[in-house]
Formats: sequence, C-alpha cells, structure tokens
Amino acid sequence: MTASFARPTSFKVRLTEFAVFAAVFSLLMLFVAWYVSHERFIYFWDLVGYHNFYIRLGPVFARNPVRALYAVYLSVRQSDYNLLPTLFLMPFRLAFGPGRLAYIFSIAVTFVFPSIVLFRYAVKNLAGNGRALSPFDEVGLALLSILAFAFLPVLWVPVVLGSVDVGGLVIILIVVILYFRADLTEQTFGSLVSIALLLCVLVLYRRWYAYWVVGFFGALAICEGLRCARNIERRAHCALIAKNALTLGVISFLSFLLIATPIATKMLTTDYGDVYSGYRSSHPFIHNLGALYSHFGLLTLVLAGLGVVLSGMNDKRRPMVYFLCIQFVITFVLFARTQDFVISSRGQYVGVQHFYWALATLALFLAFSAQDLFLWARSRVGKAAVLLFVAAGCFELL
Repeated sequence: MTASFARPTSFKVRLTEFAVFAAVFSLLMLFVAWYVSHERFIYFWDLVGYHNFYIRLGPVFARNPVRALYAVYLSVRQSDYNLLPTLFLMPFRLAFGPGRLAYIFSIAVTFVFPSIVLFRYAVKNLAGNGRALSPFDEVGLALLSILAFAFLPVLWVPVVLGSVDVGGLVIILIVVILYFRADLTEQTFGSLVSIALLLCVLVLYRRWYAYWVVGFFGALAICEGLRCARNIERRAHCALIAKNALTLGVISFLSFLLIATPIATKMLTTDYGDVYSGYRSSHPFIHNLGALYSHFGLLTLVLAGLGVVLSGMNDKRRPMVYFLCIQFVITFVLFARTQDFVISSRGQYVGVQHFYWALATLALFLAFSAQDLFLWARSRVGKAAVLLFVAAGCFELL
C-alpha cells in the first residue's frame, strides 16, 4: 500500500500552480460574497447554531483566552455540538466581527482552501504517475485535481449555509496522505500515533465523523486480512500488522475516551438508531443511494466510478481502491442505518454536510479518472479537450 510520491516540480510549474490557486481562491470568494449578500433567509436549527457559537465565543476569547479555551474543553467533553470548530475561527471573529459574511469567509479561508491544497497534494502523491512529465502536463494535472474538488457543489453548499463540518475534510485528507504513503508494515511509530490522534480529533471535531472512523478501521481489518490470506509472504508479517493495527486502534480510542469521557460514554451506551429513527426513511439504503445521486450528480458519480476502474488497473493504486471502497460501503451502511443523510425541513434540505464523509473518496477517484484520461491523450489538443470537458462539467455543476 505504498504510495509513489511525485517527482519535484520546477519553480515555473510551482509558480503556475500558485497562480491557479490564487485565481480559484479569488473566484470562489467572490461567489461566497455574492451568495451571502443575496440571501433572504431566516436561519434556523443547524444553519444558525455554529454562527451563534462564533458570535458568543469571540468576546470571551478577547477578554480572557484561558477562560475561552476552558469553555471549549468542557464543551468537547460534554456536548454533541461543541465549540472546537469555532475555536479555529476566532482570528476572523476578532478581526472582522460577528457578521454572517465574516463568519462564512472564516470557514472558507480556515477550512475550505487548506482542504483544496491538501487534496491537490494527495492526488499528486497517490496517483502513481512515476514517469517524467512535461511542464504542460504537470500544470494540466494540477488544474484537473483542483477542478475536481474545488468546484463541487457538495463542498460549498454546507459552507454557504453556515456548516463548519468541512473542517473534517482537512483531517480526513491528512489521514489518507499519512496512511497511504507507506505500507502498514513500514509505518513508523510516530506516524501511527499521528494517524491515531487525527482520527480521535476527527470525532472530537464533529461526532458524526465517527462513522468514517469506524469505516476506516473496518476497511483496515478486512483489507489486511485478505492480503494475509492471499499472499504467503505477507503472512510472515502478520504479527507486525496486528501490532500496528492495534496501536492505531488503542491510541485513537483511549485518547478519545480520556479527552471526552462523558460524551464517549454516552456514544458507547446510546442506541442512535433508535434516537434518530424519526430522521430515517422506511427504505434507508435505497433512499440514501438516491440522495447520493441527487447531491453529487450523474457526471460526478460516473467519472468517480471510472476512476475506481482505472485505479483498479493501476498496481500502485489498487490497494487504495480496495481500502477506500470497503470503507465507503461500511460508512454508508452504518450511517444509513442510523439516519438519512439529508432531511427536508420547511422546504430546505438540512444535513447536507453529512455528504462530506463521501466527498474525499469520490473526489479522489474523480480526479484520478480525469488525470488518467488527460495522460492517455497523445497530443496537446487532446489534453486540452479533456481540460475543457472537466472545466465545463464543473461549471455546469455550479
């Protein structure tokens, strides 16, 4: 499961990538400003909850940062909706005030754009393109990976509605990069601890990401079990694999239990399927498959599916395909058995942030398929056609 990390890029290519990021940043911030300025909506429920936290924590943080940090710590231990995401937004709160536009901008700058940069880094280093590339190809691949993620409506809809859950994508992408950069038998103790603590922070950040974490450990157990069963040489490392897997699980679980004992006890002893039964359809799997189709769109799902097929044909990516697909299925089943991904309330969809658990995986395979098609094109005209097709598809989605 070792990733083939990309070759160093030239200064000219890096400068071009920076220009692309700057252009995307400017365009999307203009979109955010336009959207918020044209809203005529009374916020309620989840759409206003974290904005209220943002408003109230600011003055406390300005007067007494220690007291504010202690309030955040208590909320992490006891509350389903805790103050941890809001803590990262405090520089914007103190600099630009409590307004709705400043709040949405703070989410975009603090969480969304770092996730776009991390996504580009993940695609570049996990794609398995070991051959030397021309500057034109490197810039094209960078542009495709940015387009495949930054312009997806599923990324932005929760943000403009005031959801802070997008911060979980930053953690997920770091976990994916760290886990797939080396085989489990080659991971250092420091790397294992880092991954475990990040998985803990992911659940602390927003409780529902626990489904993604359970899917992660389920996929790890299934994939490593199958590899040991099918590969005689792999069986010689079974003890090391078990040790490293237990290290991940134990450190992640114990750190969460120690930091947030009350909420951890509640999560372990509560039947959330019963609690959220009123938010679950009578046919949850079919209904939520339809929700995935409705919110990601046919083009995104087809290209992501093509990316799964093409990546399965790539020896370097194949273990990652098995892992992410198994994790996707486990997370989908566990979440759908508890509640629907989105709930229609007063004509508005609430809960669209729950699609973030699927976004990183689908966007990765979408980017892989776009990049593979780009590299298969023999001429610059063909490659430019692929770029235009993906760009047109992204803007059509918006």
